Amino acid sequence: MDRTFVALDLETTGLSPRLDRIIEVGAVRFEGDQVLATFQSLVRPEVGIPRAVQELTGIRDADVAAAPHPEEVLAQLIDFVGTSSVVAHSGNFDLSFLVDGEAELAYELFDTLDLARIMLPVVPSHSLPHLSRQLGLSHPHPHRALSDADAARQLFRYLWQFARGFPGDLLDRMLEATGDWPHPINHFLEGARRAGSSGVESLLPPTTVPVTPTRSATPSTDPQAIRALLGPEGPMAGLLDDYELRESQLQMTLAIAQLYGRGGRLLVEAGPGTGKSLAYLVPAVHHAVASGERVVVATNTITLQEQLFSKDIPFMRSWLPFDFKASLLKGRANYVSLRRWNRYLNAPSRRVDGTWFDDEVKFKLRMLVWLAQTGHGDRSEIKFNGFDELFWQRAASTPDDCLAAHCDNYKTQQCFYWNSRRAAQDADLIVTNHALLLADALNGGSVLPAHTHLVVDEAHQLEETAVDALTQRVGEEEVLESIEGALTWFRAAVGPPGDGVRAAAADTRQAATDFFRQTRAVVKQRQPEVPVRPSRDDPVILDPTGRTSSDIVPLTALANGLADQARRPQPSCRWS
Repeated sequence: MDRTFVALDLETTGLSPRLDRIIEVGAVRFEGDQVLATFQSLVRPEVGIPRAVQELTGIRDADVAAAPHPEEVLAQLIDFVGTSSVVAHSGNFDLSFLVDGEAELAYELFDTLDLARIMLPVVPSHSLPHLSRQLGLSHPHPHRALSDADAARQLFRYLWQFARGFPGDLLDRMLEATGDWPHPINHFLEGARRAGSSGVESLLPPTTVPVTPTRSATPSTDPQAIRALLGPEGPMAGLLDDYELRESQLQMTLAIAQLYGRGGRLLVEAGPGTGKSLAYLVPAVHHAVASGERVVVATNTITLQEQLFSKDIPFMRSWLPFDFKASLLKGRANYVSLRRWNRYLNAPSRRVDGTWFDDEVKFKLRMLVWLAQTGHGDRSEIKFNGFDELFWQRAASTPDDCLAAHCDNYKTQQCFYWNSRRAAQDADLIVTNHALLLADALNGGSVLPAHTHLVVDEAHQLEETAVDALTQRVGEEEVLESIEGALTWFRAAVGPPGDGVRAAAADTRQAATDFFRQTRAVVKQRQPEVPVRPSRDDPVILDPTGRTSSDIVPLTALANGLADQARRPQPSCRWS
């Protein structure tokens, strides 16, 4: 984009344009990679600078005591910007200090935070200091206005070249998603497509299986030998400069290794600092590889599950003398469904009044870039913000909408959910979570691959997870989505639905809508006058003792009608 831009940044006493004050401004005028001019000034805020801001920026009250007044500096800044487009990181915040509360922003804003989230969806943080470090940008004074402004300039140029390195078909799909979206991001993408390829590929091809060296050693089955691996003379200690002998870890390792030999159950209470993860992982992989008996490890949280798989297991693999296969298994909703995603991608990103839903368009662009490089389709690879959780539900794999063997993605092994299940079939060690473990138990062992041994980490949380797993929750959105899922199955297994099927689906939708409308009215009516939790509705329990209440009788009739409609056979159903 070879035109003139101005990158700017403001340092302020806080986050509210109405209540807080500017203490420093910085701006860089540039064209291409050439810096044309810079502007920097401290600003007298007329209020004290909070200590936290002083520590963050290094700007003290004494530094701004003789600085120009805000009106004078802002006039100079506006003159410096002129008619140029603005580049800034989280730029709406900066520009909000330059305009009156309800005034429209007069500048075309290229927000490098939005662009970075789209172009670099898998980086751990999109803060300007972190991106500067990761991308090798010059940023000598983070949280000082001129340094931040110049870092935003460099990041903008980096992202411009990075976008030009996207495959042409990816840029085309992104532009199809934006259509005539009147947003600077769309102009950015159009410019990158017109400029042509940079000649350097930006995205690495998806990888699904880590490459590990081949090691042919046979794992030991001697509990004392396994224990010694974690001791001061073992291979782990040789890799750690700060190795610390943990007697409780060695005792736990020995007890678990002995258990695999004799069978039975073991309950261990391991406090913080024990090193319990390696204490159960090391004996587990020894036994699994030596005996061919698969071991499943279940954690309470996905966070710990990912820590085991991405940190502890690779570390253990680096010093064990033999190979083993490990697989990570999560619940279905953690994986994107490519079929649902494409359906969602093609749906218009507009509000009821016809205006564009900017956050949804940005989410779709992020997903397109992510899907061009992911090998797992696991939502943990990207960080969600704001509405992203809601948007993800439109693309996540669901049991009601899964066609399994009838789906082309399943047949071509492009389905992330089923690929994770296939990989687990060959694994010596499977790392999963309590929710999936309980789902396996509730479904007769059909969720997890067959296994001989089980390690339940954070077992004190298993009861609470079981209560959640055995609690049935249903809402209007879920019912309506199930109806759509049934139609999807019908189309895949039978063909296009005829008039009878479409009419039955429409009647069931209406019955569900009527039932939940009446339910909301009953719940609202039964809310206490003085809520226990002012910020949210209190739960309303409808039990059998209240079936004869005047407000419950119509609700019961609607529920029965919905059930009858869902079960009613449709003899006239046929496909066209």
